[in-house]
Amino acid sequence: MEARRITESLPSKWYRDEAHLDLEMRCIFRREWQLFALAASFPEVNSFVTGTVARYPIVVFRTGADRFAAYHNVCRHRANTLVVEKSGTLKHSIASCGYHGWSYSVDDGALKSSPLFDGQPGFSKANYPLFSVKCDSWAGMVFINFDPKCRPLNEWLADLTEPVSKYNIKDYTLVRTFVFDQKNNWKTFVDGYQECYHCPLVHDNLRRTYQLAQYKVVNGTNSSRHTCPRREVDKGGNRVGGTSHDEGLWLWKYPNIAMSCYPNGCVVMNAEPVSATETRLVVTYRFPPKLAEAEIEELIRFSMQNIHEDNTIVEQCQRGLNAGVYERGPLHLERENGLIFFHNLVRNSIDSDTGFDSLASSEKLPSNGTGEECAGCPVTAAVDF
Repeated sequence: MEARRITESLPSKWYRDEAHLDLEMRCIFRREWQLFALAASFPEVNSFVTGTVARYPIVVFRTGADRFAAYHNVCRHRANTLVVEKSGTLKHSIASCGYHGWSYSVDDGALKSSPLFDGQPGFSKANYPLFSVKCDSWAGMVFINFDPKCRPLNEWLADLTEPVSKYNIKDYTLVRTFVFDQKNNWKTFVDGYQECYHCPLVHDNLRRTYQLAQYKVVNGTNSSRHTCPRREVDKGGNRVGGTSHDEGLWLWKYPNIAMSCYPNGCVVMNAEPVSATETRLVVTYRFPPKLAEAEIEELIRFSMQNIHEDNTIVEQCQRGLNAGVYERGPLHLERENGLIFFHNLVRNSIDSDTGFDSLASSEKLPSNGTGEECAGCPVTAAVDF
């Protein structure tokens, strides 16, 4: 019987090559739902937020209580930036270009005014609406998608709805945001998030606070659920044994969203590619409206320590990836099952778009995460330390 080949990581070139990032932009970031902003960033109807997603300038407007409309932030006349401000509120539901005064409805993107163009041969306002983008909200967050044939957002997020529901994060209205400009590929960040093999060595506060022997990663369709029971500690952080009913819940959604949920807060991390070797990590904390300031600061302190430790280690990994001597490395089928799952999703996205097999199929786990075709590759892995 032929021995099964060991499962290996993605090629190092995929972590440093600009042409490959161009491919990922097309195959992944312009196909999958992307987190754009919190719903709380749009305080009233006609509020707007601008930003860049997958290298496209975008503007999103609140058009109703739970309705949003997204467009490419480009005027149809001469491609000027339509909305220049980062955020704000329009007096009316009309957005006007500051170059020649072309104006559009924020509700449907229709061109409403094009000064002096009436009567121009062959011209019709109906032919020049804003370029629209799919937009929807979930749990107090606004997402966009460039693929007109994409699945509805609620369907895309269906596997996260049940675990998140008990935390009522939609009502977490207190917000703190931090931005880290990292010297690493976006996948290097996800690689670190998708396994806790590194936790005992890198995260001393997790080792002291959680029972890492019971850390589990469960892979779904295009998401992973991480759980670990909390251990009781005294004020000095010393173990006193036992467990509490309060487990940590860490979620990851393909391709680049990570979320941690607790009864007293929620942390959302969005890894936005800047270049093949640079990532902007946007970390947003959300808290219940009446939470004491001391609890807020403690959760931020605890979480931020882990984030800083991860940011340091992934930048170290990126330097090794950039060196060019490393090609691929072996992955542990149980302790890195979430990482293997992520790598297969990346491969599948590229293969389905380009029509070629990026790596031999024998090196892959099934993309649906069932493990049916991969003996010894459990979808759920408990890491025993």
